[in-house]
Amino acid sequence: FVLDAQGQRWALDLGRDGYTLPGYFGARRWSYYRLRTEGHNTLAFENANQDETAVAPLVAFGSAAGGGFAVADLSAAYGLDGVERARRGVMLFDGRRRVLLQDEVAGSSAIAPTWAMHTAAEVQTAGERATLTLGGATLSARILSPAGAQFVAEPVKLEAPQKPTKGISKLSVKLAAPATDLRIAVLLAPGPDAGDAPVRPLAEWQAEA
Repeated sequence: FVLDAQGQRWALDLGRDGYTLPGYFGARRWSYYRLRTEGHNTLAFENANQDETAVAPLVAFGSAAGGGFAVADLSAAYGLDGVERARRGVMLFDGRRRVLLQDEVAGSSAIAPTWAMHTAAEVQTAGERATLTLGGATLSARILSPAGAQFVAEPVKLEAPQKPTKGISKLSVKLAAPATDLRIAVLLAPGPDAGDAPVRPLAEWQAEA
């Protein structure tokens, strides 16, 4: 996902790297950070890549004057041993002012995906909350689920000959422990406090579509 608000791009995609990198269109393609799953604003499982041939259908969506939502089934994209189901929901609400990103994953054994968001903003983290500042504006983030999860921010530093990523940070969710069923819900909103919001299963979103 990418996210724009207050005239700023808070969650960005790093774009392509140099086409002349060794093996960029060959055997080394998926070794470069910008092309790997971990280099995007999505879930990553133990730094494995998504299946680039997979189909990830939208299974529900809805829109109204004050908001909208969509749910995508990403299960086939992961196709990893132990990952049985992965769905992501994105909801705009409160007059399309706030955004809820909700991932639901299940595994045959305990799993611990990494939630990530790349940003050019300055990031301050405090447990389940983070504050981003960019271009004189402020965006707040809050982890609503699971309990005990915390934000971690670190600079993205790539080795040459990859393009540099000066000023780019990666905001991640660090889970308290792996689990067989996980619901990761992150609330984003302009201003210093994202506030609160109810966390409901994605199945309920789908039922209302």
